[in-house]
Amino acid sequence: MRKLIQALLTAMLLTGCGGYQPPQEETPEETTQEEETQEEEQVQEEETQEEQSEQVSEDVYISDFPRSGFSIHYPQDYMDNTVMEADGEFGEPTDEGETEYGSGVVSARIDYVLRTRQEREEFQTWLQGTPDELSDEDTAKVEEYYRPSVPILQIIGINGGRTADDIVKKFFTDREDIIEGFTEVGQYNGFTYYNFKYNLEFPIVAEKLQGVAPEAIEDFKARRDEIASHTEWFHFSDLKPDFIPPEIGTKITFTAKDLDGNEFSSDEIFSDHELTIFNIWRTWCGVCISEFPELTQIAEDFADRGAALVTYCADAQGDDLINTAKDIASSNSLELTLVRSEELNRQLPFQGTPYTYFIDREGKILCYPISGSDIERVRDYTEKLLNGKTIQTYASAPSNEEKKTYAVQIIDQNDEPVKGVVVSFCTDVTCDAAQSNDMGVAEFTGKAFPYRVHIVQLPDGYRQEQQGDVTLDADSGSTSISVIKE
Repeated sequence: MRKLIQALLTAMLLTGCGGYQPPQEETPEETTQEEETQEEEQVQEEETQEEQSEQVSEDVYISDFPRSGFSIHYPQDYMDNTVMEADGEFGEPTDEGETEYGSGVVSARIDYVLRTRQEREEFQTWLQGTPDELSDEDTAKVEEYYRPSVPILQIIGINGGRTADDIVKKFFTDREDIIEGFTEVGQYNGFTYYNFKYNLEFPIVAEKLQGVAPEAIEDFKARRDEIASHTEWFHFSDLKPDFIPPEIGTKITFTAKDLDGNEFSSDEIFSDHELTIFNIWRTWCGVCISEFPELTQIAEDFADRGAALVTYCADAQGDDLINTAKDIASSNSLELTLVRSEELNRQLPFQGTPYTYFIDREGKILCYPISGSDIERVRDYTEKLLNGKTIQTYASAPSNEEKKTYAVQIIDQNDEPVKGVVVSFCTDVTCDAAQSNDMGVAEFTGKAFPYRVHIVQLPDGYRQEQQGDVTLDADSGSTSISVIKE
């Protein structure tokens, strides 16, 4: 842990400097004089580009946010002479990218720890003298050091001709006063990007800054305004989402355990069947559980042609949840259910549950996965794949106009926001979850449906005031849930 914290302290924006890498020259076996001349000119041009790229790498410091579609190119002397000598320090950048199902909003931020140079140096000296395994007291000291941390850069991009006012209405309803102002920093590919400044006197922010030296706050304000004013530092590009389903034909190789702790290799799981319907679910996902009878029926109907059903309970971790998963699997006659595995999460990623892959006996993915509960499509895919047909299409998400962002605020009996609450958003088709932020708000973007909302997990020291689902209709889009702080 200490090494991780030290790395955070010494890294500025936790990114490297990048430069253009010229393509490798391909020389044909026989060339004419004209071609040789062209090649010489191309080589000279590439050498010039390489020299320029090296110069760029020396003179520019790049902070890259590919999921959100932009990067910041700081002059190196700014980083050396200004940032390195500044009070405070940059925290870890957050690149949120486009919210689920293409809401047309991207967001990224860089936090800033408002500590004076002397406080920073004293903290680093103290940290270097602590053991690798921090005590509870030391951990509390680390958390207190990073407490006064607020965004020095909060870039939000929105498309579809919408403006910063739409962002405020969409994401800061009933808390508009937290925004002090915003600056447009650029436009690209239908998105307009704004840098939002937070009001440091807003209660939630002001609480984080209690005890901070006034000079550190003034330094932060000046630096925040300076970065945003240099719009020429911002460079824009196509979004690169972090969630991309594996390509068709990708071979899956893993080892995983079942609910009884027995270990299986992927070869053992897939090699005995022409087609494995690999269904991903979670214990709290009512939609997932409700489709098990039909999924098992599909597997039974096609068993003589080599089909089988294997399920993966993505939250079956720890005795309590594993026992819950056992009860569900047993009551639904699931033959093989695997427990949570980081290796499986990496190789078979998913968005929401249920989520269904189709895999052949060699462990290769046969088509793009099915997101949500769609029994008819599962049956259709099973029959087509067993008949040797290929399925190349990928069911695209509905358009932005059909999407809506829903917000649930979790508050305690004193009307204080509760951070770190996991909230589920379920329809009759799919379930997903979000975690509440510093303001106690859990946000989810999905198709404009009514959602059944309930608390999946509370932080230690809290309990639910009342059990059961809360209905979140498509018109209001927001609600609150009260919990008890014990």
